[in-house]
Amino acid sequence: MAQGPHPTGPRQPRLPDPGAAGYFDYFGTAAGRRSPGYYSFNLGRWHLIALNSECAQVGGCATGSPQERWLRADLAAHPARCVLAYWHKPRFSSGMHGNNATYTAFWHALHGAGADVVLVGHDHDYERFAPQTPHGRADPARGIRQFVVGTGGKTHYGFRTIRANSQVRNSRTFGVLRLALHPAGYDWRFVPNRARPSPTAATAAATEVRQRLDESPDGTRCASWRAGRTWLARHPRRPLDLRDHADR
Repeated sequence: MAQGPHPTGPRQPRLPDPGAAGYFDYFGTAAGRRSPGYYSFNLGRWHLIALNSECAQVGGCATGSPQERWLRADLAAHPARCVLAYWHKPRFSSGMHGNNATYTAFWHALHGAGADVVLVGHDHDYERFAPQTPHGRADPARGIRQFVVGTGGKTHYGFRTIRANSQVRNSRTFGVLRLALHPAGYDWRFVPNRARPSPTAATAAATEVRQRLDESPDGTRCASWRAGRTWLARHPRRPLDLRDHADR
């Protein structure tokens, strides 16, 4: 899990905790360098990147910040075909907290590198976005698909302003997102907690088009262009070659 303002899983530090000491003491080197709380690792053919959305604690998240420079250098050093990044607070959300431009620089770096998936939480709901650019424009060919998954079991917030490119939303059902990472693509499924069903199941069923619960799509391929990414460490613009991306 990534660092955030409250715990959402076994790797989530409970704040305030000076320097997130308990988090780093427990996970050690698996949580990256002790102070920043951002790190990356490989899982099969995938390159996974954990970022710290508590920007004030790590010198910011904007372009030129230590974390953003690290992210660009990490992407340049790991030319994996499939890239997934995760942090706590969403760049895009139709939920209570809404869109947050604080993380636009993260998106620019990831979008330029052809990243495939961003996972976030914070809003207590489930929302899936179509592939899009850092500024929220639809980009089915080269965009990043973002999932907001805050349905771990405490409360639901409900939705406010429905954002562009939001495809599926649910604020009534507890559950988890299951991602299957394949060598050249991924599948996903939102799995409801059947032991704790929604009290408004009938209402949810009546609005299934807008709030589908059981998603199990065909496989989605990762980007096929990954060569020559050393430019990422020094220049924010993407190369001109096109990405072969099958979005279903």
